Amino acid sequence: MVIHADLRQIAHDRVLLGALAAGNLGAALAEANRQLVRHVVRIRVLRGSRVVVDANPTSFDVAGSGMDLQAPNGRSLGRLQITVQDVIGFIKLVHKLNAADVVVRGTLGDMRTSLPAAAKLSLPLSGCTQIGAHTYVVRSLKETSFTGEPLTIWLLSAK
Repeated sequence: MVIHADLRQIAHDRVLLGALAAGNLGAALAEANRQLVRHVVRIRVLRGSRVVVDANPTSFDVAGSGMDLQAPNGRSLGRLQITVQDVIGFIKLVHKLNAADVVVRGTLGDMRTSLPAAAKLSLPLSGCTQIGAHTYVVRSLKETSFTGEPLTIWLLSAK
């Protein structure tokens, strides 16, 4: 899987590990930003619950994958988390594969959609709803964002 290969590559990046081991969080952030390539859209390093590095913090992302980081001497440097999918990419993929429109809302106010007319509407968790001149069958699911924020995802299929 692509995310695991990217995760392993970043977790073994000598520049990132060296900066973290030296306590140089500015250099660690610069290296994390440099690693935002290919599919990787966000990188974080946590120590306990404290975020010490957050590359691309304004991105609205879906959950990713993580692993513990260690210095060459075995000392813990924190937990690396990455994601290869932001919510906009997720919406495009679902829309392409399922011909359904998507609305994603986070509890902190973030929202993205493939159907702008649905952006400010109160959507049912399931059933049917009228949006403009069209009727949609609605299904929803609960997920978690990259940062742990609860998300509600609605799938809307034109009837």
